[in-house]
Amino acid sequence: MLSIAIFLLLQTINTAAEERLQAFFKTEHNSVLFDETPISEERSDSLISCSRRCTRDKRCMSANFIKSDKTCFLLDKTRATHPERLLKQANVIHLEKVNSGLGSIQQLAAPSCQSLPSAIHPSGIYWVDPDGGSHDNAFKVYCEMKTDGGGWTLVWSYKFTNYEPFWTSANAVTPRPSWSALNGVNVPVSTTPPMNETDYNAIDFQLWREFGKEILIKSNINNWLVCSPDTGSLVEWQDGNVICKIVKRVNEMCPDGPTYRF
Repeated sequence: MLSIAIFLLLQTINTAAEERLQAFFKTEHNSVLFDETPISEERSDSLISCSRRCTRDKRCMSANFIKSDKTCFLLDKTRATHPERLLKQANVIHLEKVNSGLGSIQQLAAPSCQSLPSAIHPSGIYWVDPDGGSHDNAFKVYCEMKTDGGGWTLVWSYKFTNYEPFWTSANAVTPRPSWSALNGVNVPVSTTPPMNETDYNAIDFQLWREFGKEILIKSNINNWLVCSPDTGSLVEWQDGNVICKIVKRVNEMCPDGPTYRF
């Protein structure tokens, strides 16, 4: 059966913890990120030991290692979010986790899949919060991190009610997103984020624009396409052309496959 997945795109110390988690850090010597409410304060014999503590704790975004008394402070802040708090201080090393925990829990929700570096984030399920804020309304999505640079958010995966014969009035896509549609075959309307490419569901259509305007269309029998807005836009529900290119060939019906408009 034909199934189709629709995605949207929004335009060092290395240590492995005992739980087999991995994190990457960048360090700044003689610097401290001031935080009066650290996650924890613990003794650590070395910089490596401090980085391991931060790796184990998903809340930890950075750490201060005090060399003189071998103390490790775990922090839920970074110099990117609080640049005014980064101060010069002798005998202190500041470690900042480089996005490794981003999207792993609700409190560390990413703005979108595009915010996740594909080098350390494989395709899978991540927490996102397109509007930022407290992350109280963050939710899980499937991120496709391989095709055409990665960073794609799965917004819709569907199949057909009666694929053969395709052109019958009984054939329709199912489910459909929460957009307006003509009366026809009665199919479910989904507002549930699909958790993989064969989980036939759709993110609430009103949220699609938060993830971007470029569209990746994947199919198990047709070529994969990336489409960008021209005079038309799917996420803006605007009639007109979109410009598409083939990013993976699945069939050879159109072997030359130039960039084209719909």
